[in-house]
Amino acid sequence: MKVELLDLAVIAGWAVAITSIIVNSLYVRPLLTWVDIVLLFVASAMSGMMLVDLESVVVGFVVAFALATVMTYILLCLPTILGISGAIGEVLSSGAVVMVFRSIFPVPFILILIGGFFGSFLGEKFRTR
Repeated sequence: MKVELLDLAVIAGWAVAITSIIVNSLYVRPLLTWVDIVLLFVASAMSGMMLVDLESVVVGFVVAFALATVMTYILLCLPTILGISGAIGEVLSSGAVVMVFRSIFPVPFILILIGGFFGSFLGEKFRTR
């Protein structure tokens, strides 16, 4: 598999899109809504259209999802990391772990993967790259 700079940029953008949708939802309410799930699917399909190759999509999904999970956790624990939450920060950090994993497994995880495959199919069919 040949990794190009464009592929790395698409994977990084995919991770940022996943993170921004999830964090935006979790700051407002404790769970993702169907609108958030549709946005995750669309972002994944667009990333799959840019990556086109199925192998690149699978590797990109793994990297983007892992990076998005880490970034989501860091953004939710930012007050604790910066030391501005005081003693309650430890409780917030442990709660953030549970909140992140409840919100991204299993439905968003599967739909992000399916969205990437769907985008790869569309990318091959319409030769987007």
